[in-house]
Amino acid sequence: MLQSVKYEWKVMLHKKEFLVAFCAAMAFCVLSLLVSTNAALRNCGADQSEVLSADSIFAGNASSGIWYFFQYLFPFLIVLPHSISYIQDIDCGALPLLTTRGDRKRYVFSKLTACFLGNVVIILIPFLLNLLLCHIAFPSNENSARWVYGVLQYDGILLGTNHSYQTAYGALPFLRLYLFSPTLYNVLYILILSLASGIVGVFVLCLSFFFHKQKAPLFLPVFLMVLGSSVLNAYCLSRAVSDASYQYVNYNLMDYFAAFGYRGQSPYYILGVAAVLLVFCAFAVRHVLRADEQLGGVKRAAR
Repeated sequence: MLQSVKYEWKVMLHKKEFLVAFCAAMAFCVLSLLVSTNAALRNCGADQSEVLSADSIFAGNASSGIWYFFQYLFPFLIVLPHSISYIQDIDCGALPLLTTRGDRKRYVFSKLTACFLGNVVIILIPFLLNLLLCHIAFPSNENSARWVYGVLQYDGILLGTNHSYQTAYGALPFLRLYLFSPTLYNVLYILILSLASGIVGVFVLCLSFFFHKQKAPLFLPVFLMVLGSSVLNAYCLSRAVSDASYQYVNYNLMDYFAAFGYRGQSPYYILGVAAVLLVFCAFAVRHVLRADEQLGGVKRAAR
C-alpha cells in the first residue's frame, strides 16, 4: 500500500496540473501581500499606529479584502492536483496496467490518499509562507480591518453582541484561541482550509468514478456548491435583518474556512456537509470496487 501511495505521489508531483494549482495558490498569497503592502503605504503613510496587524492582513483572513476572490478560485484549484487522475489513467490506457500490477483496492485507496495529501500541500505551504511574510513585513499591533484594539465596540464584535440580527452563533469561532494568540488562530484556519481542500479534492475524485467520460464537468460541482451556499446565505442574512424573530445561520461554506469569517457559523451545518461528502466518497469507492469485482467475474466465466 505504501509503495502504491509513493508511486501516485511521484506521478502527481510531475504533472503540470499539480504545478499549476500550486503556483496559482502561491501567486494568490504573494498578490495578497503586495495588495496589503500597497494599501498600507497609500492609506497610513508615516502613522505606523494605523497600520493593520500582520494577522489581519494574512491572506486567509476574511477581512483581508482579497479573500473574496479566493472563494471562487478555490473550487477550480482543488480539482487540478490529482482529482482528474482517474480519467487520465483511462484516457492513456494505463488503468488496466496499474490494476494488474496490484489489486484494484490498493490502486483506488493509494489514489485517494495521494489526492488528499496533494490538495493539502497546495494550500498549506503557500498560506503558511504568506503568514510568515506578513509577520516579517507588518507589526503585531492587534489592529484589524473591522476594529482597533481597545475601542468601545471591540468586545461586542468578538462576542457578537453588536449584530442587528438574531443568531445563536454570534461570537467569533475559537474565540479563546484568538485571545490567546491571533497567530495560532490563523494557523488553525490554515489547517482547516487545508483539510477542507483535501476532503473536497477526494470528493471530486470520487465523482470521476461515475463520470469518467470528460474532465470539464468535474470543475462544476464544487463551484456550484460554493456559489449556491453564498446565494442562500445572502438571502438568509437579508431575511434575518428584516425579521427580528428569524434565527440566522451562515450557509456560506467558504466563511467556515476563513479566519474572522462572518458570524452565524453553525458547527452542525459544516459537520453535516462534511459527513455528506464523506458518505458519498465511501459509496463511490464501494461502487467502483464492486464494479471491478463483477467485471472480473464475467471475465473468469468467459474463460
